Amino acid sequence: MSAAERRLLARETAISFALATSLAAVLLWATPPGIDWAAHAYQRTFLIEHGFTIWNNFWYAGRYSFVTYSLIYYPLAALFGIRVLALASIATAAAAFTLVVVRQWGPRARLSSRTFAVLWVGIVGSAASPLAFILLAIAGAGALLSRRSLRNVGTPVAAVVLAAAGELLLIRLFGGVGRFPFHLQQLLPALIFVGLGLAVTWGVTAARPLRGFFAIYLVVVVAAYVIPSGVGSNIDRVRYVALPLALICCTLRQWRPLWLVVPTLALAGVWNATPIADTLMKSTTDPEIAHAYWAPAIQYLHRNLSPSYRVEAVDTEEHWPALYLPEAGIPIVRGWYRQSDFPQNELLYDQHLTAASYDQWLRSLGVRYVVISDAAPDYSSQLEAQLIRSGRSGLVRVFTAPHVAVYQLPHATPIVTGPADASIDWLYPTRAVIEVGAPGTYRVALRWSPYWHTHAGCIAQGKDGMVRLHATHDGLVDLTFTLSVHRGLDALAGIKPDGSCG
Repeated sequence: MSAAERRLLARETAISFALATSLAAVLLWATPPGIDWAAHAYQRTFLIEHGFTIWNNFWYAGRYSFVTYSLIYYPLAALFGIRVLALASIATAAAAFTLVVVRQWGPRARLSSRTFAVLWVGIVGSAASPLAFILLAIAGAGALLSRRSLRNVGTPVAAVVLAAAGELLLIRLFGGVGRFPFHLQQLLPALIFVGLGLAVTWGVTAARPLRGFFAIYLVVVVAAYVIPSGVGSNIDRVRYVALPLALICCTLRQWRPLWLVVPTLALAGVWNATPIADTLMKSTTDPEIAHAYWAPAIQYLHRNLSPSYRVEAVDTEEHWPALYLPEAGIPIVRGWYRQSDFPQNELLYDQHLTAASYDQWLRSLGVRYVVISDAAPDYSSQLEAQLIRSGRSGLVRVFTAPHVAVYQLPHATPIVTGPADASIDWLYPTRAVIEVGAPGTYRVALRWSPYWHTHAGCIAQGKDGMVRLHATHDGLVDLTFTLSVHRGLDALAGIKPDGSCG
């Protein structure tokens, strides 16, 4: 690389870094939080209060934390704060993108790199997540596909293989992740973008790496649509760099022919900007952001909710009940992680949701109270909110505040049921202290994990995915989530852990 090229690279990197940093700082400190802010805030608080605890009974009737999303994001967020980490991530991503594209294509990539620096401000990525690995692997595979020779590719291939092995290991150790929805209306724009990308890069020698990327991405998108998984429509996150990619492609083919270039840029721009605009529109100064908005309901639940029951908080667009209620020690049956809703809570997405099916769902999860607010409901909660407000849900309103109401399920079913009276004396993120009135097998509405353990009997996984506890005597039973090397090896080998029934 010549001195002039190095100066160009340094100048463009500095411009992108400064542009992204300044715009991100304004958005992060001068505008309302984004729609996922509440959930990230709770996960950060949970880590600070409980350490790197990978199980949490206060979301989704129990779920794995951190290991199914990101191993390093929340520790860094706990250390630096969400805003500072977001600022650093955005600025670093803008600089890294510039380094890659300007080094590869020189001055022709300047427009693309600067566009990326502006658009990426609307996105805060998560490090070390399965999706991040998949997108990185697609880019790497596309680059390899574009090469005329596969010599000297041992190191990048080995890195991808090791990273893939690590992801598969985590899946094996902490399986049970649901699926993320992927609808046809989400697939079609991705296919159109890939088709235009292949057309624009066709026959352009300098665009071979991009053509390889589009080819691999096409295969992965179709696979993500056909095969249900935790990835689902998340695979279309490439849309966040659609316009910068389109600008590089059009620049490399010298902006000709216009009949191909103009539609490519227009469609890429719309696909790229739509989710950013949607996020900014939903990030309002809605009063649900404040703790005071939820405080009356929290105070009521603290006075009336026993550890033997949960609360269903009708989710909002910005997910604030997923922060304030569990933060106050109130277990809720949902949260923010969409993959945990499928198939566990898929009923709420059903257009034919009825009072009977809703009642059965609440009872299966040990719900006694339902909290609903006047904030805009999440799309998955719109039918639920309509049913409750219609008066046909069978719930009884027991508390009303200016913005929040609490409903009670008559004769609610507790979390623990069985041949005798049973109750939960204490419920913690990784532990439940249960009191049973007689020996026997009890259903405990906690999600199954091979890391559950008790000394007062044995446990098994029920057909409904919940814990079955066989108590050998009456009295207290301590059910604990215990992670160890021994149990991890058992999970890898598919061996039933110690203390399992049968």
